Amino acid sequence: MSRLVVLAVDDREPSVPEGLTEAERAVALLLFSGCTNDQIAVARGVSERTVAKQVSAVLQKAGVASRTELVVRMLGQVG
Repeated sequence: MSRLVVLAVDDREPSVPEGLTEAERAVALLLFSGCTNDQIAVARGVSERTVAKQVSAVLQKAGVASRTELVVRMLGQVG
C-alpha cells in the first residue's frame, strides 16, 4: 500500500520523524519508498537482521505500529 501512497504524492518530500539515528533515517526513507527489508539490506550493505532491528527502532521512535502508519505519518508532517 505504501507504494501507492507515494506514487499519488510523489512531488512531496517526506518528513522523517525526529530522534532517529542517521542509519534509522536512511531506513525510514527507504521504507517510505516501499522497500522490503531485503531491498533495504542490499541498498545499505547490511544484514536483514540489522535492517529488522532498525525498522523496529524507527517504528517505535515514530510511535507507530506499522510501515503503512509510518508512511502516513511522514506524509502528514509534510508542510
